[in-house]
Amino acid sequence: MATVRRKKRKRRTVLPLVVMVCVAAVLVTAYFVWPVLSELGMECFFAPKGRGAGGGGIYIDSGAERGWIFDRSGVVLAANAMTMSAYAKPALVPSGDDWIAKVSGILGIPEGEIKDRVFSTRNFVWLKSGLSEAEVQGLKAADISGIGVAGEYRRFYPYGGLAVQILGFTDHDGNGLEGVEAFYDKRLGAMECKDPEAPGCSLHLTIERGVQSMAEEEFGSELTRMKGEKGCMIVMGVNTGQILAMAVRPVWEQGKCWQNDQDGGGFSNYAIKAEVDPSMFFVFVNWISKERSSQELQGGSDQGGQVQPSVSTVRTERFNLVNISDKFGIFGPWTSDEIKSVGFDASVLNGMWRLGFGQLTGIDLPDEEMGRLPSSPPYSWDDLLLQGMAASPVQMLRAFCALINGGKLVWPHVAFEYVGKGQKTHLESGILSGGRSIQSAEALASGFREKLGRLDGDPVFSIRLHDEPGSTKGIAQIVALGFWPVYNPIVCYIVVLDNVRGDPAMYKEVFGGIKRVAMAAAKLPLEMNIQKK
Repeated sequence: MATVRRKKRKRRTVLPLVVMVCVAAVLVTAYFVWPVLSELGMECFFAPKGRGAGGGGIYIDSGAERGWIFDRSGVVLAANAMTMSAYAKPALVPSGDDWIAKVSGILGIPEGEIKDRVFSTRNFVWLKSGLSEAEVQGLKAADISGIGVAGEYRRFYPYGGLAVQILGFTDHDGNGLEGVEAFYDKRLGAMECKDPEAPGCSLHLTIERGVQSMAEEEFGSELTRMKGEKGCMIVMGVNTGQILAMAVRPVWEQGKCWQNDQDGGGFSNYAIKAEVDPSMFFVFVNWISKERSSQELQGGSDQGGQVQPSVSTVRTERFNLVNISDKFGIFGPWTSDEIKSVGFDASVLNGMWRLGFGQLTGIDLPDEEMGRLPSSPPYSWDDLLLQGMAASPVQMLRAFCALINGGKLVWPHVAFEYVGKGQKTHLESGILSGGRSIQSAEALASGFREKLGRLDGDPVFSIRLHDEPGSTKGIAQIVALGFWPVYNPIVCYIVVLDNVRGDPAMYKEVFGGIKRVAMAAAKLPLEMNIQKK
């Protein structure tokens, strides 16, 4: 036992000595060995990522180069740019101050600032980043000992903040932090990729630059006009799930990712956050249920492939704004009696589940939220609004498309390389067919499209008022859903204007510019049309 205790004491004594030796070795290397290696021109073998190799030479680190990102037409949305930075090695700079004046003249930095930086450390200090070609050549020609230029790849977004909520951004080491930069980080940052434009390394998005730009402009204009604080617009292929445009507010600033922590809650893409009230879908599901029952009473809905609409689908009333309570209203083709007589039971909740509510859509963007359904079937509109539901805009758009396309729940995606959910393009929700024929589902979808298409493609929308603390006025959340073209839909879209303080009389005029975006998106080719630009 005594022998064992002596061995343990010996180990406790040796361990601190080992740590002290390691620390001493690091200090010796930093202050003595490193300068010697620099003088011998061997620093490049040991230099940390992005730092220069001795004197006035240029060390180019290509380790952070990532795959490029293109839009559906081949326009470059994210690439790599070589940036140059000037640095100093205090242990190697000449004696005297003559060199300080030269560096100051080349870089445009005050001499006092250079002196403070250089002589505050004995190891390594950056002087200036983002050098111009003239500055690089000036330092190279001056050939001042201990002053060098380092080059490294940085992510470059040619169109600035366009589609930033889809693209995301990277850190200074080239790691994806948000958007597709994060979701497809392994693909874009693959070390074996020698050509960032190669098919196995690059990424091709489903959006188109022109339509995306138009969406951001129109949505931003309407949100400002309605005095809203946040929201989004999404345009998606009815049958493909391709996201053709996604405009979001607030937005990130790619070059200042450390400042993007919104209200201390982390990064946020409103389009995939469960902050929207989807209560209007109870009206949709209830209408579908009644139409299906009507079809069954009539002995079927298809005759020779022609849809035989029931009585309720051929009414000629115009769209109305029906106030269900003092907090919630729906603008659409339903009468007040139709909306207020909506049945609330377990089958309606089952219909909401079939439409994908309370579940993830699987979109290829990080941190999607699944939302929630009521914990029990509501017995009235007041009870529903009291229990509350929550969904993300992309969830609601997917569900709406399913009612338009005959019951298919497509997989929303922003990249053609999307591989989630295997090879299937959609799920059969069963919401329209009710276990019956595909023709029956298409008949209901056709009737639903006809009912919503009365105003030439204008959307149906809901208004939910929220109490604003400390104010006698309420703030509103407006949710609009539409599709285009009216008789053969190619795209569906959602617009959410949140924390709106605009005049309620303006609500109906909000969506003219938004519909023009949907029209432009509907003209895009269905397949990727790569012509690199």
